[in-house]
Amino acid sequence: MSHFAVAVTKGHVYCCSLNRDRRMRELLRIAQENQQILKRLQSVQPKYSHARWEQEWQTNLQLIDHMSLYPVDWWKNRDQVTTPFVITIHSATLID
Repeated sequence: MSHFAVAVTKGHVYCCSLNRDRRMRELLRIAQENQQILKRLQSVQPKYSHARWEQEWQTNLQLIDHMSLYPVDWWKNRDQVTTPFVITIHSATLID
């Protein structure tokens, strides 16, 4: 069975798909569904607050700063960083 039909119009011979109308209807249906989905998405109000996200982010940064051994971005200003723990090693003299 052939998937193409041969048509003759004004002396010109061309092939056309037997499923062309069905594919066009399917594309039209999909486009309409997409439009409906877009309208639903645009009509819904957002459930998040960017101000709340920013405040939570600042709180998290403070918690991280309090838990950290070194301050945040310590590598940017190495000259000002002091180590919190200083380990001093004294030379020991061994007596035989």
